[in-house]
Amino acid sequence: MDEGSDKEEKVLPLFRRDLKLYRGPDDASGAPTYSLYDPVTAHYYRVSWEESLVFKYLRPGMRASDLIKEIEKTTPVKVTVQQLERFFEDAMRHHLLEGYRPSDDVLREVEARRLSPLKWLLTHYLYVRIPLINPDHFLERTLSWVRPLVSRGALFLYCVLGLMGLVQLVLHFDEFVHTFPYFFNLRGVLAYALAITAVKFIHEFSHAYVAKSYHVRVPSMGVAFLVFWPVLYTDVTDSWKLRKRSERLAITCAGVISELIIAALCTLSWTLSEPGIWQSIFFVVASATWISSLAVNLNPAMRFDGYYLLSDLWGIDNLQLRAFAMARWQLRRWLLGLEVPAPETGISRRYVIGMVAYSIYTWVYRIFLYTAIAIFVYLKFTKVLGIFLLATEVVLFIARPVVSEFRQIYHLRSLLKTNVRMLVTASIVGVLILWLVLPLPRSHSFPAVTVAMEHQVLYVPHDGVVEAIFVQRDDEVVVGQPMMKMTSKGLENEIASKQVERAILKKQVQIFTESDELRSLIPEKEAEISALEAELAGLLELQEQLTLRAQVAGLVYMWDDTLQPGQAIAVDHVVGKIASTKKLEVIGFVPEEYVTILKEGKMVKFRSSGSFTELEGFVKQVSPSRAEVLQYAQLASINQGDIPVVEEVSSNELRIVESYYSFYVELQAEETPLRLGQTGTVELRGPPQSRLVQFLRYASSLFWRESGF
Repeated sequence: MDEGSDKEEKVLPLFRRDLKLYRGPDDASGAPTYSLYDPVTAHYYRVSWEESLVFKYLRPGMRASDLIKEIEKTTPVKVTVQQLERFFEDAMRHHLLEGYRPSDDVLREVEARRLSPLKWLLTHYLYVRIPLINPDHFLERTLSWVRPLVSRGALFLYCVLGLMGLVQLVLHFDEFVHTFPYFFNLRGVLAYALAITAVKFIHEFSHAYVAKSYHVRVPSMGVAFLVFWPVLYTDVTDSWKLRKRSERLAITCAGVISELIIAALCTLSWTLSEPGIWQSIFFVVASATWISSLAVNLNPAMRFDGYYLLSDLWGIDNLQLRAFAMARWQLRRWLLGLEVPAPETGISRRYVIGMVAYSIYTWVYRIFLYTAIAIFVYLKFTKVLGIFLLATEVVLFIARPVVSEFRQIYHLRSLLKTNVRMLVTASIVGVLILWLVLPLPRSHSFPAVTVAMEHQVLYVPHDGVVEAIFVQRDDEVVVGQPMMKMTSKGLENEIASKQVERAILKKQVQIFTESDELRSLIPEKEAEISALEAELAGLLELQEQLTLRAQVAGLVYMWDDTLQPGQAIAVDHVVGKIASTKKLEVIGFVPEEYVTILKEGKMVKFRSSGSFTELEGFVKQVSPSRAEVLQYAQLASINQGDIPVVEEVSSNELRIVESYYSFYVELQAEETPLRLGQTGTVELRGPPQSRLVQFLRYASSLFWRESGF
């Protein structure tokens, strides 16, 4: 540079003196990296080799050209002015420069940035950490006692026993899976809670002891609330100071490895133990550990062990933030053809694709996870809180990122140029918006099942004893055919008593006719006889009803197969059900948002499942009130049906989760190839309707109905 340009150069600012730089592991290319620690914000920042040279050679009063000459004179590294500018801009944005923001100002800004309790709870309720103790001194004193547990001999023994446990798990997998339902109760939930808590103690202390073995300070241990469920956590943030990536990887893997060892040993113990309390304990610990390790700890979408493990394996620190930035940059290129510099350079194409895939997986996983949590709260706790959480998640995790991205694109509008990718994206988005907003004619289909227009439920009319059974399930019967004969000693005795009483009254009337003094009592006795004969006729009719007969010609599609001759049976017991198979109708279930398009007399089609049978009919009746209980199990979601239900264990009922209305369809064909209880869909052509308007109406009605406002 000439003298004039040298005078125009500004003096480079200095870094804050309280910052600390530590040697880190080598990156994927083999170049050294460093970790910069900010004690004010308690954050670590990854620093490349070139950037670390800035810290080493920067002196007061230096300009960019002076610093570049100093670096190039003593090292083979080539640094450009643009690289220096970007580095100092990042440092200024993170308040690392002494000349711009002193430490006290940074500390005050950090305090000012703290979220309000309500906003903090809304954004952190999935995972909340509360530090309780500083275990560093305790870990240092007890480390020598723990070392034998991770000696070579101990690890070899763990491997042998663990492999034996895995082999036993494969051999007894069906038995293992079918044991879960025995713990689906309050005691089972408490047992799993205690098991997970105990395992988490070992998990977190494994992290802590391995970190301590590498002389890493463990400043705090405490309770982390995972969806309001308390588990332990350990702060091993200072592992960033370690130079070897293998050491950081060992700290990260320690907890999961300890859990897998426990799971394998408990699985082996479960297969070798006899049924009893110990076998139950081994099963609960094994199953809880397998689930917590594989489904939670190793999932990289959440900031647990799996995330840090993936970060160390890839050699990418601050993986989540960097992957999200890289994904946004790549998606802008793919969707808009926006050619701007990448957030960072020196990353291979393979890692870029991996970071984009990881980001998309994390976004999708979190949306589904938060939605599932809100639905769980809605169903199991308070509906108001569930709706509130769902609305909050839509705003925080969907609407806010989308709005933020549109703002970023707006700021980059000067770089946007018309290209093929932009036109394709705009066309697809436009078509989707039109499809969502425009009122278009639509076809609708609703789950349905065939039912009999004529049917009979066989009830026991009086307590008695089964004398004979004449039919069984799936028999065809005709009108008047006897189904089962019963006898009742109590009824027979009561009839005999009434008959004797009637004979006595008739004898009294005969005597009274021969006496002038008693003849006036004859009308009273005749009235008693009439009342007694009416009562006796009712008893005889009831005795006749003890022979259950078919009143409908059809199929016995339900029968109590446990009945045997000589068995006592109580009144109102349901013995069986008969349905006429000659004339069937269809009962369907329509969601609340579509109930207005169903009118009595509207023509529809019934399409049976698993076949091409399609029959026309018309809507005969629409229920005015929502269906609470589903009586047709084949339509239930727990049986791969389309109607979401939960099974009420106490009443053995299938309770419909969402708002559905039942309706009946009369088929026009006199004879149909359909079977009784055959599932299918009722299809109809609805009026033009906007999907967006329909969704907003449904969401509004759901909110006002379920919130109780």
